[in-house]
Amino acid sequence: MGIFDRFKGEKEQIRILDHPSKLVVGDIVKFGFCDLSGISNQEIIIKSILTYDVNPGSSPITACCFQTDESREYHLFSMPDASLKDTFGLALKVFPEDVESIFSIDEFAHILDEDSGDQHVLDRKNTPEHFSGWTGQRYVQEAGHEGYLHKGDFREITLPDDKESCIPFSYYYLVSKDRKHAIQIEVYDGGRTEVFLVAYQPQRYIEEMWPS
Repeated sequence: MGIFDRFKGEKEQIRILDHPSKLVVGDIVKFGFCDLSGISNQEIIIKSILTYDVNPGSSPITACCFQTDESREYHLFSMPDASLKDTFGLALKVFPEDVESIFSIDEFAHILDEDSGDQHVLDRKNTPEHFSGWTGQRYVQEAGHEGYLHKGDFREITLPDDKESCIPFSYYYLVSKDRKHAIQIEVYDGGRTEVFLVAYQPQRYIEEMWPS
């Protein structure tokens, strides 16, 4: 092998970004026109990575976090199910007043009641214009158990076994009949509750992605 061949071997490889599951901090995503308010025709930068361990026996879920010009917090989920490789999830964090404007607050609170079981149904009562495209008409509960949040990217390394390195929370997941929308509820120690409206979208809604 000649000297120039050695230099070729040491040359840094260009990272190919052809799927949302490969996104890392600093990457740029350009969304095309779609029916999701706040996202349509937006260009965003991935700011951080979170890892959700919420489905026993299944792969953890990677969330690429970003904000829009409106400073709303979003998560972009790659789908762990191989059959859904051409789909990704977009999750929009909403505030308590937002939840109350979309759902019956009494029905929503009933989901979090430990004595009420885990077979809840939640109907949408309103569709605020600024949440256009983010909600389904009816949701059915599919999960209600403990989950663990890890700060950082664990796609290439094994999640730690000890629970001291993560943040435990109560995880509730409800999905629409057509499986195009979901609600993810996270209740942390002390009662802090975070709610995300999730919309599952085909990958064609992403026009371009640029590596950092």
